[in-house]
Amino acid sequence: MTTQPSTGGIVSVTQTTPAESASMLKTPKPELHIANNGSVLVRGARVLSVSANIIHAHMIWGSSDFMWAVDTTYSTQYFDPKGEKETLADIQAGDMISVAGMLTQSGAESRIEAKFVRE
Repeated sequence: MTTQPSTGGIVSVTQTTPAESASMLKTPKPELHIANNGSVLVRGARVLSVSANIIHAHMIWGSSDFMWAVDTTYSTQYFDPKGEKETLADIQAGDMISVAGMLTQSGAESRIEAKFVRE
């Protein structure tokens, strides 16, 4: 794991491993960025469930499990892996997603108000 502080109060953290297997190439490496203004980018989270306008997802990082409640609104934009537009109805349990938005609550299950969700 490498931590790279950058200017403006942004901390970028990515997990790296010495060996890359074929299955790892299909699964994005977990990535998490949180800026000092609350802007957040999560990559490589697995969807646990979708109910109403909330996507519940998690990211395993070593021995840690980060839980996310991703709140979606009428203005949230959804994209498939090729960048084509889709809807919340296209997101299902088991999907790997990336989310960009604002951190609205921290805790056991942190909340993100999503601007973009991409499979």
